[in-house]
Amino acid sequence: MKSPIKESSLRAQVYETLRTALKKGRVGSNRTATERELVAQLGVSRTPVREALVLLMHEGLVSATSRGFSLPRLSPRDIAELYEIRRMLEPRALATTIDHLSAHDFRTLRQHLREQEAADAAKDVEAFVEANSNFRAVWLRAVPNSQLRTLIERHDDHVRWLRQVTLHDAKVRKKVLSRLRDILAALQSGRAAAVSAAMLAHLEAAEEALTAALNDTRHDDAA
Repeated sequence: MKSPIKESSLRAQVYETLRTALKKGRVGSNRTATERELVAQLGVSRTPVREALVLLMHEGLVSATSRGFSLPRLSPRDIAELYEIRRMLEPRALATTIDHLSAHDFRTLRQHLREQEAADAAKDVEAFVEANSNFRAVWLRAVPNSQLRTLIERHDDHVRWLRQVTLHDAKVRKKVLSRLRDILAALQSGRAAAVSAAMLAHLEAAEEALTAALNDTRHDDAA
């Protein structure tokens, strides 16, 4: 008889692997993956893959289609609702990190910002996305409320693949860099109101870029 603890651990590993693949755009809006393909790629049995996919479907991160599994289609209303939630959560969450970010955290934030600037200059979108995600991960780890962190990560995953599309636009990258500089300056000031305002402005700009990207995607699909 198989150990239930081992099966649970394997399911968790498969879940995290698939979620990471979704974050990095390995399963995009126009790409599908079948259960059989995932079993072969991951080298595990069908059960943990099926259970992990059920969890991802429950969270709204993948959808079942006649050809397999893919990212769910987001409508303009979906984007608006997701960003409404993020505006409720993230400005306040970021403000709570003021007393929890260390000197090392600030050095790391500045380093990831420089990495984004270098990637933008080199027009290396993949490196920009990675450095951008790393910048975000630093302050998110400093949020003292673990449940709040989980909520933010879950809603962020819904739009991560579309955000990668927007960052191919040099104008969007420049705007992102400007907003991140404002966020870093606000954090260094230690003023909660300034931190919340900087994050709110960042989210509003991100929503605008995502909505435009979604419209472009819908036009391409129609064509």
